[in-house]
Amino acid sequence: MLEGHTDWVTCLALLDTAGDGKHPAQRLVSGSRDKSPRVWDLARGSCDTVLEGHTNGVSGVVVLHGSGSGGVDRVVTSSGDESVRVWDAASGSCLSVMRGKTGKLFCMVLVDGGGGDGGGALVATGTWDGPVHVWDVDRGALVAELTGHPAPVSILAVMEGDGDGRAARLVSGCYDGSVRVWRVGAWTCEAAFEGPHRWTMPSPARYVPPAPAAAADGRGCLAAGVFLMSVIGECGAFLDIHEGRPRLRLVPCPPSLTAVVSVAGSRVVWGTKTGPVYFSHFAP
Repeated sequence: MLEGHTDWVTCLALLDTAGDGKHPAQRLVSGSRDKSPRVWDLARGSCDTVLEGHTNGVSGVVVLHGSGSGGVDRVVTSSGDESVRVWDAASGSCLSVMRGKTGKLFCMVLVDGGGGDGGGALVATGTWDGPVHVWDVDRGALVAELTGHPAPVSILAVMEGDGDGRAARLVSGCYDGSVRVWRVGAWTCEAAFEGPHRWTMPSPARYVPPAPAAAADGRGCLAAGVFLMSVIGECGAFLDIHEGRPRLRLVPCPPSLTAVVSVAGSRVVWGTKTGPVYFSHFAP
């Protein structure tokens, strides 16, 4: 058990010391409402570093492997203090702080790790006021403001890599029930769906098609679809690309949902408030 946080733990990310995704992660980064992200040594079960600087709860954490100056691992955090901070994962020092047209930041997702074509690493944040912001971590700059949601953006996810190992679409879900799909790079809204459900899950369960549809070179981890879950846990939905266009469908699920994860092929696992874990089949 890792002890140290004094309030809710809101987000987690594995920090792979090897940087190649092939070796077991030895470190973990956690964010909490206690304002202080922590880097943990999983082997020793102890806290290596406390990342101090946020003045409100931490809402998201992303790890950038070896993409910083000198190839250092970096940790990116978002917070209710309206800032995005970038940290040196080894020393715990704050490398930069990004502020702008923000408002309280409710969630965050990695859009592009950078380095593939010389471009910077990109993260997106969802705000309490509705806009989604895209940040260039290397330049410390706001790249785009995506408007359309009128209420807090509670989920963000990336999907559909167009075969090049990079995200092509950013998905945002809002407390008013709307879901929007944005084209990465152009930052235009490709599709908007309205619904009665307030969507939750800061890290929506992602569907990755089985081989050979998934890339054999290891880049197939980009999601071909995203599962969403309503705040009250009574509804599930699945968003994917059909005939070149995004589509959102409600899916059969057990009541009182608290978690969902996609496993191999068409199997889905649902967690519930009452305790049982259910397995079901889903045909995308």
